[in-house]
Amino acid sequence: MIRNICCLCDTKGVNGLDLCQFCHKSLPHNHFCCHQCAAPLSASDTNRNRLICGRCLATSNRIDHSIVPYLYRPPVDFMIKRLKFSEQLKYSRLLGDLLADAIEHYYADDSIDTPAQCCSTFPDVILPMPTHRERLLQRGFNQAQEIAHIVANRFNRQCDTTLVSRSVSRQPQSSLSAAQREANIRRTFEITNPAAINGLHVAVVDDVYTTGATARAITRKLKSAGTTKVSIWAVARTP
Repeated sequence: MIRNICCLCDTKGVNGLDLCQFCHKSLPHNHFCCHQCAAPLSASDTNRNRLICGRCLATSNRIDHSIVPYLYRPPVDFMIKRLKFSEQLKYSRLLGDLLADAIEHYYADDSIDTPAQCCSTFPDVILPMPTHRERLLQRGFNQAQEIAHIVANRFNRQCDTTLVSRSVSRQPQSSLSAAQREANIRRTFEITNPAAINGLHVAVVDDVYTTGATARAITRKLKSAGTTKVSIWAVARTP
């Protein structure tokens, strides 16, 4: 595919993206959100010193920081669905570039004054959200892994697909309620080499952050294996 051709309308892309200026402006940004779970917040309820939602304050959310730059609305939801369910891998490069741009902007922002300062150092390892072998064989690829490779290449970090495995084939999370997601995901992840992540800051990359059940489960498993910090990087957040 020719570089810098908009994936949505086939016109000339801008800023090194496979997205034109008009389509880029139509992206639904998640500007005001919780720094731990990326849940959208009202601008009137936020300030630069405390962007933490009530749920994270009231519960033991062990995620240190999340970067989720967009809302799961058109055209972002369309692009993710085309990648995930229609095998249009051209969207993995665009979504990876968009996520990498947001990460780069965050770490270049000298004015950050939030609880996320605990993650001011860049992660040591980038880890795609693992999928179970049965689902991988069914789909043929892991969309989180495709996005994670783009992000890892941008920042010259290792994208490790072997550190964590998904041990049990569960129902698809997208078909379940919030409570069912929590029960479905428990004891799902296994750390294959705890010594390799002991004392490290790990970033987990995914396509969509929904209820956070999966993100919290993998975070608990990583921290029980000795990681010091866990960041969640995803393209879009469901409202």
